[in-house]
Parts: sequence; C-alpha cells; structure tokens
Amino acid sequence: MTYELTVADKVWNRSCAGELLFDLGPGDRALSAMILVSSLLNNGGVHHAYENLEPNEWAVSIEGYRYFGFNEIADWFEGAASDPLLREWTEETEEAANRRYDELMPGDKEMVKRFELMFLEHPDRFAPLSESQAALD
Repeated sequence: MTYELTVADKVWNRSCAGELLFDLGPGDRALSAMILVSSLLNNGGVHHAYENLEPNEWAVSIEGYRYFGFNEIADWFEGAASDPLLREWTEETEEAANRRYDELMPGDKEMVKRFELMFLEHPDRFAPLSESQAALD
C-alpha cells in the first residue's frame, strides 16, 4: 500500500529541518520552533533543550508553543530563568523537569493534531510549498 503525503504532511516535514523558518509564514515559524525544541527534548530532555538554544531561539520557541495553544508550557518556559527546575542542572532537577514537561505535553500526537487543525482552519498562515516540496511523496 502506498501513502501519499498531504500538503499538511509536507508543511510539517518542511518544519522538521532543524532550523527556525523565519522567512516563511507565522505558522511555519511557530511550528519549526516547537519542533526544534521538541526534538531537543526527545534527544536529551528539558535541560538539553534549554542549554542548547540561544536566548532568541528560546523566545521564539515560547511563541511557537503559545501559537499552538500550549500556554502552560509557554508560561513555564518563559519563567525558565527563575525556575529552579531549569536554572540548576542536577540529576534530580533533570528528572523533575522532564516529568513536568511530560505532564504538560500530552505527546507528539497532540502537537500534530493541533498543527493539522491550525493548517485546516488557517492555511494562509503557512507559506506555499515550493515546486520541489510539492513534488515530494
């Protein structure tokens, strides 16, 4: 059985490049920021993400989570400098921060679901696919 990628799938995949897409639509920027942080979180945990992002990238990631309605995560990340779970890196705080994120984020499927809903309701917030992106299957 073959599976053809939808336009939404292709927009999602474009955002998985590991960089912030500043020059595309506001939805692309928010999605790429959220995916970048999520990738770092999945790779090494909350501290890994916090330590490896520049302050402007962290700020854009907060906007990205907020854009897709993950306001509790955005609020928590926004207070990172004063949150002992994120400020002080120990084995205990690492585990506690990861547990907290897992409590706040219902999973990657929820990220995809919220993106797909946003894309369905507001496709104009995402840049059109290039010819080469549109041709991918």
